Amino acid sequence: MRTRLIVVACAAVVLLGGAGLSGGLGTEAAWNSAAPMSDKQISSGTLSMTVGDDSTASHDYTFSGLTVSNLSPGDRHQAPLTVRNAGDVPMTFSVMSSSAAGALADALTLRIDMAGSASDCPAGGDFTGTSDSLVYQGALTGVTATTVTSLAPAGSTVLCFAVTLPSGAPQSLHGATTTAAFTLRAQSRSGA
Repeated sequence: MRTRLIVVACAAVVLLGGAGLSGGLGTEAAWNSAAPMSDKQISSGTLSMTVGDDSTASHDYTFSGLTVSNLSPGDRHQAPLTVRNAGDVPMTFSVMSSSAAGALADALTLRIDMAGSASDCPAGGDFTGTSDSLVYQGALTGVTATTVTSLAPAGSTVLCFAVTLPSGAPQSLHGATTTAAFTLRAQSRSGA
């Protein structure tokens, strides 16, 4: 009988040892790999708007195309102005304000339209763009923050500025002059 007890005891030890190994008491091998990542530079974009044609585009532009002499009552004079996104982030831009002084400035009206190209805004003719292109119409000095459009980097658009001396302008404006200034502002598009 002694022999039988020993065999049963040995069998129990083998069973417990096998259970211990499968329960995590042994060692396991795991595969792993690493990939080093070099430093990555993160930089912000730049916002830059220029106005003027290709040869004269700048941040501080003299809008000589809108200069006119000998404007008579009922006359209209217009000129195209190219606005360009010279930065590398999308932007929206607005015509923020206009300024001019004197009785002639008070009498002149201003119309600003989006034009498909500079040829839609000929100096001696009428605006040939679409009727839904109106950005502003009113007093020369009445422009207030008017968002125009969005431009992608390197994108551009043309605005047509037109000044009119109303046909009922008084004789007191004969020989009068004024100088107009316009402020445009660009803003980066958030979330773009």
